[in-house]
Parts: sequence; structure tokens; C-alpha cells
Amino acid sequence: MYARRNLEFNDTEFSGRSDYGPFIAVGIPAGGLFTGAEGVKSEEQAALYAGLADVAYDPCYHSFCDNLTGDGQDDAVYDALSAHYDLAGNVNTEALDVNSDVIASAILTLAYDTSTVNGVKPRR
Repeated sequence: MYARRNLEFNDTEFSGRSDYGPFIAVGIPAGGLFTGAEGVKSEEQAALYAGLADVAYDPCYHSFCDNLTGDGQDDAVYDALSAHYDLAGNVNTEALDVNSDVIASAILTLAYDTSTVNGVKPRR
């Protein structure tokens, strides 16, 4: 999906540290998108994906400023980020649109066939 839109992407560790961990633990296939969280963006990633190096991917991750209004956010950081992204509060609306499409595509794909994650061929 990203390649069809000529967007850069990379794989990341699927560690089980999030909400999907309990599903995997009982054999339910799981997948997901990682869009940053509290990790810090490198110079290379900023060059590839835009944004700011040495700043958290999501400076408001799981905090009060994680909202659509901008309340509580670091204005200097978000003023700089707004030069790269279309923001509603701390939400990158273009990333939300693209990633929503990617998630929908993954759900539809796995609704028909989970063999890529669990090796079980679909019943026909």
C-alpha cells in the first residue's frame, strides 16, 4: 500500500509490548502499524519521512497533549512540525488518512486468509 503511493516505510520489531500481546499469547493472529510512539526520530528518518530529528515521533504519546486541539503541547515543537505536516492538534492528518487505508487493507486481506501469520490455509 505504501509502495503504491510512493511512500517510504520500513519494518519494525513486533515485540508484543502493546495491546496485541495477549492475542498472540493465545494463538490469535495479530498485526499492526507502528507510527512512532515515544521513540526518538533519527537524522536519517527525518530525511526519509520529514519531521524533526532528535524529537519523539509522537511528542504527545499517551499524554494530555495527545488531542485534536493542541492543548498542552510544546508550541515550539509543533510549530516546527507544522512546517512538515498538516496537523490537527498533534495529529498528522495525512498520516492518519494513509494509515487508515493501510489498516483497512490489512483487515480485508486477513479476513480472507491468515496463512501468512499462522500458516493455516483458509477453508473454501
